[in-house]
Amino acid sequence: MGALLAPGCGCVGPFTVEMLGPPPGNPRGRLGQEQMEESVIHNWKRFHADESGQDLVEYTLLMAFVCLASAALFISVGRNVASIWGFANTSLSQAYSAANASS
Repeated sequence: MGALLAPGCGCVGPFTVEMLGPPPGNPRGRLGQEQMEESVIHNWKRFHADESGQDLVEYTLLMAFVCLASAALFISVGRNVASIWGFANTSLSQAYSAANASS
């Protein structure tokens, strides 16, 4: 797996070359079929156990929920504010008409 990396890179994402290499006990990296499967299983277990990005995903989901709840609230409040302004406009128009009629 280390051969797939760019020379001198040293890392791919959060994984270093050492993490992507063969499992312990095979220092040269000459892998047969069984050792290749063992290497894949070893790296998969290591990847599966890594929880470094879990909190970022949780906070992102929480932020998405807050945004959706805020949007729903703003839409609901917007309709109520529009009806209040409509009622106030009607009341002021009637008061203005009544004041001009009595003058």
